[in-house]
Amino acid sequence: MNTCNFKLLKNSSFVFIFLLMVCTAVAQTSPWEMHKRMGRGINIGNTMDAPTEGQWSAKVEEFYFDDFKQAGFTSVRLPVRWENHIQSEPPYTIDEDWLNRVEQVVDWSLERGLVTILNTHHDDWLYANFPDSLQKFEKLWEQVALRFKDKPDHLLFEIINEPYFDLTRSQVDTVHQTILPIIRVNNPTRITIITGGGNDTSPRLTNYRVFEHLILPDDPYLIAYFHYYSPFKFTHDDANNDAETWGTAAEKQTVDDNFDVVQKWSVDNNVPILLGEFGVDNVRDLAPRLAWYQYIVEGAVNRGFAFTVWDAGPQAGKHTYLRQADSWRAQQLNVITGQGIFTDTLAHVSGKIEAENFDTGGGAIAYFDADSLNSSGFYRLQEGVEIDSVNADNYSVLLDQAGEWLEYSMFVDSEGFYYLDFFAAALDEQKQLSFKFINGLGSQFVNIPNTGNLKQFATIRDSVYLNDGFQILRITAESGGVSLDKVLISLKEKNTEKNLLSNPDFELGSFDWVARNCTLTPINSPVQGGSGAILVSGRGEAWGGPMQTIDEQLQENGPGYYLVSAFARAIADTGVNAKISISLDYDGQKHFTGIAARIDTNGWTNISGRLLLNWNSPVDNAIFYVETVKGYTGDFYLDNVRLIPDSLLTEVESADNDLVIPADFHMVNWPNPFNPSTNISFLLEKPSQVRLVIYDILGREVNVLVDDFRPGGSYTMKWNGRAASGAQVSSGVYFARLQAGGNVAVNKMMLVR
Repeated sequence: MNTCNFKLLKNSSFVFIFLLMVCTAVAQTSPWEMHKRMGRGINIGNTMDAPTEGQWSAKVEEFYFDDFKQAGFTSVRLPVRWENHIQSEPPYTIDEDWLNRVEQVVDWSLERGLVTILNTHHDDWLYANFPDSLQKFEKLWEQVALRFKDKPDHLLFEIINEPYFDLTRSQVDTVHQTILPIIRVNNPTRITIITGGGNDTSPRLTNYRVFEHLILPDDPYLIAYFHYYSPFKFTHDDANNDAETWGTAAEKQTVDDNFDVVQKWSVDNNVPILLGEFGVDNVRDLAPRLAWYQYIVEGAVNRGFAFTVWDAGPQAGKHTYLRQADSWRAQQLNVITGQGIFTDTLAHVSGKIEAENFDTGGGAIAYFDADSLNSSGFYRLQEGVEIDSVNADNYSVLLDQAGEWLEYSMFVDSEGFYYLDFFAAALDEQKQLSFKFINGLGSQFVNIPNTGNLKQFATIRDSVYLNDGFQILRITAESGGVSLDKVLISLKEKNTEKNLLSNPDFELGSFDWVARNCTLTPINSPVQGGSGAILVSGRGEAWGGPMQTIDEQLQENGPGYYLVSAFARAIADTGVNAKISISLDYDGQKHFTGIAARIDTNGWTNISGRLLLNWNSPVDNAIFYVETVKGYTGDFYLDNVRLIPDSLLTEVESADNDLVIPADFHMVNWPNPFNPSTNISFLLEKPSQVRLVIYDILGREVNVLVDDFRPGGSYTMKWNGRAASGAQVSSGVYFARLQAGGNVAVNKMMLVR
């Protein structure tokens, strides 16, 4: 768009009359440029397109968009149903609260740089009495277009979802001719996404055939879309759909033929294509399901289509994202984002992970590097990661800036607690890596000592609980200047006697477990392992659940870190917050700590983590119990509960065995995720100047909880989710940074409002 001012200038000696055109050029993003930015995307289905938000799937949370971006997606499609939020009679005003809510969600996405598609979805009233219903649809788009007119250009409008099931070609042409001018009043260059109608005698067109009846409006800012769920008998698990597998040569050829038709239309009309929805019900076996996703994704990418995979959350048949922080169907995610293993075979754990053999898929998918250059020039020259030669046939990766990360796909052969030995080097003190397994609970932090040489590696040991099966390890540089050679992952020796709980697998029914404000019923199906589990029911309060007294066990093992885990599964309601809690009574006060996670009906969820328990006087009445939070009192299953003392605090060994990370400096926070507050506990063995600061995901200081000199000892500070001004902060990722003396620790926290 150009804005031009015309000025009349006069000279006292000469009369010159001319026009001086002063133009301010406003660069507009073309559909093809925006289409390239869209790339690989995801839908947030069954949420804001439900009759009311939260009816079909949990309400949208801000952390979703952090997870989308971290997973490698570059666009988000937001299906929205307006039917229950707009007046049924003129002037057809949209409810202000709903507009505000939609704008909040849109802003969460836009603020993270994600191309965001806003549409009308399931507004079937448009079809029922067409064209009389068009007046209401006009008023809807007048208000939406006005509300979002000042948003950045990476917000796109999609006029209507799947009209070709109910409207003919000529009727969809009428919709375009009516709505596009309304959008253009306040959004003259905003890219708008359209599709075709059905046959004029039979509207039920699907898939690629919509382009047979798409007549392009005279508008230079358009992208066209289609959806693909073929073959229907495989992608949908309905009563009459019995195709359990997919992948024959004929089936692949059908996809190729269909996609070729769409590509030819795109080339002939010079209009980019969005594959707006595609997906398979998760009930299908993994191998054919992954084969279908991979073929669809590769077919779209090879033909230059952008795409947004359909994802309706774990309550629905088709989903990749579990809508819990950092929780995905990992293998499916890898196929959709284009991530794969670098080596010929998938690494198995226990085993060795070479740092330079990070996954394929490119920047922001398999790795993130700030400058996208392999300036060292070794090994994988095409990748933008600094890979250096250590010696013959051995390489290391330099993570030279904070925030850079690498991912490694692997298969864990058996569930259990594992040692992770990081071979890493740094030239300065206070260097730090973090590691996290996808679907794990929070990041763990590893301090890297000054080894004096980036090719002289210290061994830093930590431990983690892993479920068996496919896993993805992400290693992140919390501070730049760390060289990583390899990671050895080994199963810790199994010793059932270490479990401080009696009858932890419920093989003896409820023996040794006390029903705390609930009923405990032994069951033999479903079970996570073994032959028994427990049904927790009849709870009058959220904190009701099974419990054991463990004061003698704790007193015998002493203060320190304890590894806790349990498997939980909801029965009817979904999105339940479950928590393993320990209550300690000493010094006349009650102390709580715990690990939280979201559970649902779709299989067993492992809740696990490491707790720091510390006391200075005899323990009296220590209780281990499992509860749910946020007022949920529904029934749930429980199995395989563990409480294991973990004397393994972070250790470092070098060739000279003289590099040691202090074991007197630790920080944990609980619950995490949290709402409305979280407790941040830290241990100081000696007096130190302490500074504990909360930062947001952009690194901005939010609040200072401690900034003074503290004697040695154990401390717990509460952060109430507020900024220093007292204002509530929004949902999302935050970091607690503790600095004491020369030591630094960072914890990642998730606030969920």
